[in-house]
Amino acid sequence: MLLKIEKQILSLIYILFIVYALNSFDFLAGDEVDYFNQNIIESKILTENAIILYFTGTYFELGQKMGKIFRERGIELRKKNSGRDIDNNRRYLIFIKEFHPGLIEYFKGVASVYNIDYEKDKYNYNFNSSIYNVDWFGCSGLFVSSKKNYIARNFDFMNHKYNFQVFKIKGVYEVICHSFVFSYTTIVDGMNNQGLCVELNLVTSSVNAFIEIQPKINYPAIEVTHLIRIILETCKNVNEAISLLKKIQAYLAGPEVHLLIGDKDGNSVIVEFEKRNNCKPVFIQGNGEYQVMTNFDIHKKGYNGNMGYMEGPCLRYKTLEEIMLLTKNKLIDEKFINSTIQKVLMIDDNNMTQGMDMNTQVNMLYNLDDKIVYFRLLDDNFKKIYKLGF
Repeated sequence: MLLKIEKQILSLIYILFIVYALNSFDFLAGDEVDYFNQNIIESKILTENAIILYFTGTYFELGQKMGKIFRERGIELRKKNSGRDIDNNRRYLIFIKEFHPGLIEYFKGVASVYNIDYEKDKYNYNFNSSIYNVDWFGCSGLFVSSKKNYIARNFDFMNHKYNFQVFKIKGVYEVICHSFVFSYTTIVDGMNNQGLCVELNLVTSSVNAFIEIQPKINYPAIEVTHLIRIILETCKNVNEAISLLKKIQAYLAGPEVHLLIGDKDGNSVIVEFEKRNNCKPVFIQGNGEYQVMTNFDIHKKGYNGNMGYMEGPCLRYKTLEEIMLLTKNKLIDEKFINSTIQKVLMIDDNNMTQGMDMNTQVNMLYNLDDKIVYFRLLDDNFKKIYKLGF
């Protein structure tokens, strides 16, 4: 009974923590706001918790459509009241204009829905609204280069409404991605039509996930979940992604995270961010065969080098590593890779949770050669296979 109460308290802490983090980055709305039932953006509802969103058009048109959904739900744009906030926004927009100029057109589309003169008031409002339904999440990721190239991932979560986006925006690479937030700029994994894939996991020293909250930034920077969108829209391979990340100042709105990036040419890299060093990126290159990433920092090899957390080594990481070592120099197929990532599903407090109070919500397999993603949902007990492609 006591353990159950402790888990409930931890869950509440996680919710408050993530909400704080999101609000520190000027996100709006909350988990009671429904965005599934709308007819502005083409969509297909899969289950009560999952939806696919389809869009083809310009940044401005996307901003208009998403702005209409926000406004219909009574979401007002947050106004910048202090001189410091306005100055930070000015510097942020200069930064965005250099690295993601299309986002400015998206903001103009949102502004037009709210009858705001963007050129006059662009520094006075946050146009980057989101609808979120969040809790704490874990996750496992695996890159494999064999007959073909893949990234497989489990998205582990406690309470999750999520969307899959198939966005074909004029002038940039087409993107299929997944998010727990109704937002253009916040995604947790995705692939573009060049065969480049990125997935994000949290980093923690403990399964209880007590992580220091980072103060608001005083320098122009881009949040890491937004960086995933920029990478997928502008980079065609791992080398281009690394080059871009070396140029952009990153920012973590809340917990520490790391990225697993892979491409159709068999290249991969894990990217971690030194939170106490202005989020300087650290690159861990793949070996050309596979890379494994769960929820501890790879470049430090986990808590005191134990390949895991304060409570002990990460069982999911250990399981994936052991399986992949046995396949060294062997050709393996899609079926084997998917069965491997499914061996570390978190289900009903099995031993893979190691005390984390959550289940795997989405099991995904990105085929980077064929530019197809297959996914299974907890809502269907992982029995039904969904497929998306370009």
